[in-house]
Amino acid sequence: MYFLCKALEKAKKALGQNFSLKEFHNAILDAGSLPVDLLERPIVSYISSVRR
Repeated sequence: MYFLCKALEKAKKALGQNFSLKEFHNAILDAGSLPVDLLERPIVSYISSVRR
């Protein structure tokens, strides 16, 4: 749970006004069933895709 809170804050800080909780949530769910330590990749991908 701690990891998700930190990832959420990281995404909010990186994206500012462009952050969408719905899109963040979908990015995590779209990754499927993953161990917590592998969830960072889809989160980084979400941040990168929104920045473009």
